[in-house]
Amino acid sequence: GMLLNLPILYRERGFSKAMAFPHILFWTPLILVLIDALDNTVGSATTYLWLLLLVNLVSLVFDYADAASWLRGDRDIA
Repeated sequence: GMLLNLPILYRERGFSKAMAFPHILFWTPLILVLIDALDNTVGSATTYLWLLLLVNLVSLVFDYADAASWLRGDRDIA
């Protein structure tokens, strides 16, 4: 996902909330893959997948908020 952020980073000359869009593009399907994978795991692998799922969900909350903010016109550079 970071590779797709490089053009945004270059164009904006800094970190922009638009950088949330590539994360959304990759992390949202990953959530679905993780949920599906949880059905087929046992033991410590299950714990790892739950932790990864939780971290990615928290990350996506921030990404969706940043994307919505950017779409509403908040285009400041951090």
